[in-house]
Parts: sequence; structure tokens; C-alpha cells
Amino acid sequence: MTPKDQKFLCTTKLNGIATDVYTIKNESGGYFYFCPEPSALPRIKIGLDHDEWWRCLAVAMHEAQEAVAAMINLRYRSADNDYSGENGLYTFHMDHGQFAEMNAQAAEFLAIVVPKLAAAWDRLHSRSKP
Repeated sequence: MTPKDQKFLCTTKLNGIATDVYTIKNESGGYFYFCPEPSALPRIKIGLDHDEWWRCLAVAMHEAQEAVAAMINLRYRSADNDYSGENGLYTFHMDHGQFAEMNAQAAEFLAIVVPKLAAAWDRLHSRSKP
């Protein structure tokens, strides 16, 4: 991913913490960083490279929920001796109240991000149509 493929979308709260949101033009995944570089805000990146809008929305939901789960100690690393850095080695443990809190925090974030993300996705995909 090159810097020109990334575009700043907005800054909004995630779990009460100001968080920068970026889109990535030529990627379909997503990422979150609590400390992307010294003195920077936490950051979530969302790939726009999807033929259907709902897939882009699914990435935004996934990253928001997982970031909140990590922030409120609901996400755990499954393997103690993994050096591969594989992201699939996380497990989540929560009761219904914690699940509701995670979703509420993610929803507050998504309420701000989704309209802007939809507009960014629309702009990209309207340009790529013949």
C-alpha cells in the first residue's frame, strides 16, 4: 500500500478516544493501530476495493468492533508461542453486557464514519465505471 492509495476520511471517537480514519483505494481489508507512530492518534484504515458497498461496510464494522474489543479487554491472543504475527490467532470472550457495550461503542463510531465512507466508495466506483 502506497501513501497515495491512502486518503484521510475523518477523525471521530472510538470508545471515547479520538481516532483517525483512512480509506485505502487498492485494498479490500482493514487495519487498526493504537499507536501508528509517536504522538499520532489511533488509526483505522478501511479498504475500498470491493464491488459491493456492503462488503466495504462489513470491513468497517469488523475493524471498529475488534478495536473496541481490544480496548476493553475482550480480545485475547490464542497462542503464546506464535511468532508468525498471524491475525487469526485472536479469540473473544464476553458476556452479553460486554457484547452490547462493544457494539454501542462501535455504533457511535460508525454513525459518523459510514456516510463519509459510503461517499468515498461511491466516488471511487463511479470513476471506475465505463
